[in-house]
Amino acid sequence: NDVIAYAGSSWSQGTATSSSVTVFTGGPMCLLTSTVYSPPSAPEFLTATGYPDFIDLYWEEPAVGSNPISGYEIWRATCAGCAFSLDAVSEWPGWGEAGLEAGVLYHYQVRAVDTAGGAGSFFAISIGVSPSLSMIQRR
Repeated sequence: NDVIAYAGSSWSQGTATSSSVTVFTGGPMCLLTSTVYSPPSAPEFLTATGYPDFIDLYWEEPAVGSNPISGYEIWRATCAGCAFSLDAVSEWPGWGEAGLEAGVLYHYQVRAVDTAGGAGSFFAISIGVSPSLSMIQRR
């Protein structure tokens, strides 16, 4: 994290080693402080289990960013290349969906959301629902 600071009549450049940056400006000196925001990282080890008419998704909690995690968004698409839409929100690192059609490959993306409303990166998985076995493709 590079920092450029102005103090008195000269500029100086340095490196910030924490998530808080302090900048000095102006003649008599004005102190400005800014905190760098970081969203939560992507959920880890997303797994899916397909049953005859429902799917269970489980994942490990990701690293927390600047704020605590408040929940997870589960996005779904029903074909490769189709747009994803928000399917559900879960407070816990797991979720299930019932009433699904056998023989369809469902595509899911899961991401963490923090208490400030910031969202992390997606973790994606595809799973098919079959009367006798499940098909899983991780991306």
